[in-house]
Amino acid sequence: MIDTKNSSGILSVFKPILWGVLAGAVVTVIFMFLFAAVLTFSDMSDSAAAVMSMISLAVGSLAAGFVASKLFGKNGLFVGVATGAVLFIIVMIVSMLLSSTGFTIQSVIKLVLTLISGAVGGVAGVNLKKRKKII
Repeated sequence: MIDTKNSSGILSVFKPILWGVLAGAVVTVIFMFLFAAVLTFSDMSDSAAAVMSMISLAVGSLAAGFVASKLFGKNGLFVGVATGAVLFIIVMIVSMLLSSTGFTIQSVIKLVLTLISGAVGGVAGVNLKKRKKII
């Protein structure tokens, strides 16, 4: 039997990645709703919607990488990239189910953006220390 609590192997990272992906998905959805409201009440082009969706995914991936690496406590770059990749796969599956566009050059750009954002979030999550309470 594999002890995932004390193991430093690949299995011990699944739970933090799962929580990170969940947090990233929530942040992505919140930003999508905010940008949808902006698009509803303003007169912007379709290209603005594409940029806003990329920003939403990047911020969500940053949050996902941050949460996952904070929970895992080490290997922030690896955990952030892995979390970003899982989030991207989920978003692409949902996107392909809802639209008929498939995998495009814009998808490749989103993949790179998601991986970089997840990596930055992962590194930040490991390197930011808890603040000591003064009082």
